[in-house]
Amino acid sequence: MATVDESSSAKRWLPLEANPEVMNQVLSPSPFHNVSVLRSSEISVGLGLAPDEAECNDVFGLDDELLEMVPKPVLAVLFLYPITKSEEERIEQDKEIKEKVHIDKVYFMKQTVGNACGTIGLLHAIGNITSEIKLSEDRSWISSSKPLPI
Repeated sequence: MATVDESSSAKRWLPLEANPEVMNQVLSPSPFHNVSVLRSSEISVGLGLAPDEAECNDVFGLDDELLEMVPKPVLAVLFLYPITKSEEERIEQDKEIKEKVHIDKVYFMKQTVGNACGTIGLLHAIGNITSEIKLSEDRSWISSSKPLPI
C-alpha cells in the first residue's frame, strides 16, 4: 500500500470491491473482483494466469477454526487496510531499511493513483507467485513492469 495524493484533483482509480468473486473476474479473461487468499486452482488469462491455476477466497479470521476453512495451498494473502498518519510515519522510517536491502526476487509496483490498492495488491500477489503458477504466453504486463526498481 502506498501513500498517494488524496486531493480531489489527484488521479483516482475505480476501487476494487473486497469480494473474491469480483477479484476472480479481474483475473479471468472476462470482465471484473477483492480477495483475501489466492490458492492453486482457478483463475485465468486476464492477468496472465493460465486457466485453473489459482482462485481468490475470503479469510474470515485468524483463529485456527476459521483458517481451516481456507482452501489449500495458499499462495498469497492480500491484506487491505487504510493508511493512517502513524502508518505513514512508520513507512517513512522503513524507507531507510528498504534502501539498504535490495531484494531482486520480489515483484513490486508502486501505487501512484488513489483507490488502486486492491488492484496493486492483486498485481503484487500474482507477480510474486510466478514460481508456483503457470502464466499464459501473453503476460506482457508482468514482463514490462518487472524491471521497475523497489
